[in-house]
Amino acid sequence: MKVLIAAAACHPTSGSEAYVGWQAVSQLRRDHDLWVLTSGWCRDGIEAFIEKNPDWRNVQFFYVDKPLPDHPNRLAARMFSWIRYRRWCLLTAKVGEKLASEVKFDLAHHVTMATWRTGSPLSEIGIPWIWGPIGGGENFPATMLPVLSPVAFLFEIVRGLNTMMAKRSLAVRCSAGSAALVLPNNPETESLIVSLGVPKERIRRLCQSFLPEERLERLKRKALITPRDCGELRCIAGGNLEGRKGVAIALHALTKLKREGIPFRYTYLGRGPELAHLKVLADKLGLEERVNFVDSLSGDEYVQALQSSHVYLLPSLREGVPVTQMEAMAAGCIPIVADCGGAGPMARSSGSEPIPVTTKARMTRDIAEAIRRLWLYPERWIDLSHRASEGIRSGYSSEHYCKSMTEFYDVVASNSSR
Repeated sequence: MKVLIAAAACHPTSGSEAYVGWQAVSQLRRDHDLWVLTSGWCRDGIEAFIEKNPDWRNVQFFYVDKPLPDHPNRLAARMFSWIRYRRWCLLTAKVGEKLASEVKFDLAHHVTMATWRTGSPLSEIGIPWIWGPIGGGENFPATMLPVLSPVAFLFEIVRGLNTMMAKRSLAVRCSAGSAALVLPNNPETESLIVSLGVPKERIRRLCQSFLPEERLERLKRKALITPRDCGELRCIAGGNLEGRKGVAIALHALTKLKREGIPFRYTYLGRGPELAHLKVLADKLGLEERVNFVDSLSGDEYVQALQSSHVYLLPSLREGVPVTQMEAMAAGCIPIVADCGGAGPMARSSGSEPIPVTTKARMTRDIAEAIRRLWLYPERWIDLSHRASEGIRSGYSSEHYCKSMTEFYDVVASNSSR
């Protein structure tokens, strides 16, 4: 098929949204001819890649805007990134409309940004289009706000207000009404999409992140070494260290295990605005020798860190689809996560039960109990480790993504030809 792709973030070596965009284009191009509308800042990386990979001739990139320098302040940079994205959407609608008048596209597909909050420029082009996968419909539980630092508390309040305004946005309403299919990536976002008036027959659930076959093979654990064999239970997590990640609750749970004499080590890969707050908390709880906050790892170091760990511990209270959890499970780590966003369904795919979001005290007990069982019953860890890697391979692989997209493209193309 001839497909027009909107991917504001799409870069072969960057992470986050740019990783999502690039992986989607990399897979979709195998079966379709693509015209990709993206941002100017992606140009250098894409052109360097294409120069070395001439087999990408069935993909044409169009750089809609010019690159701008990032603001040195992290909070201001985030705000300006949204302003920049809205401007990109306006420009993209015009470029896309012009392309659609020149090329007979079978359909269009919005890939990134993978959020519902601003709508999509494809809603104005006049051809059948798919929105997603998208996320962002997750809400931070109000009962857990006291767990946060003051800065994180304020951020969640502002985000909640933004959600209420975005639901009333004309661009969002137009996108929800015109999309042939909407692909929410988690249950909360699906509920939000329904609240926007999208009928359930136009909704399909799919994760926007996935692992290519070569990545799955690289992450595959070479040997199953139980926590008892190591003499300690090794927990790991990663990502931007924000208040919503629930690391404070994890630390309180680990304190209970320390009192019981269960040996463990918890390594968090990444930095973020909550780092200083959580370091103080770890010291206060007497965990300074068992908890390590380190910089993000890459390459072989990152893979080895996952493969030598037993548990992915991150009871995030507002979560989309965490790629770090996906990679940790592919490496055989048992997910101990809160039942939020995409983290919960991902855990269930491997036979693990996510932690219900209740109260801080109850979640602390539940997390401690889940870890305790893995320490006391090594055979349970072995079974769940196998199931974790298989769950990712079957439901979060590039093969699964491509198979699902082929089905969705056929549905949209078939309906539009009637």
